[in-house]
Amino acid sequence: MEPLNAVLPRALRQLLRSGPMDQEKLAFAWTATVGPAIARATSVRWRGDGTVEVTACDEAWGREIARDLPEIARRLEALVGAGVVKDVRLASPPRRGRA
Repeated sequence: MEPLNAVLPRALRQLLRSGPMDQEKLAFAWTATVGPAIARATSVRWRGDGTVEVTACDEAWGREIARDLPEIARRLEALVGAGVVKDVRLASPPRRGRA
């Protein structure tokens, strides 16, 4: 019998790699990739061309995400499969100030 900590990651990868990528699957994969704190501080949008657009809740989180984006992209690709996510881009964070 295999330990649960060996079975779960493999099962998660199989689940995420089955069928086409969509917004809901991306949201789940994003949280699994970056963890709950970063997932709460960001939103992600799936574009049909294979691009993941990441929006940070503020400039500080945007700087953190920008710094870690290459590693995040590698981890996301490892989870969902090669060639599914072609690009991970950081969108401009919401601006504070008067309208």
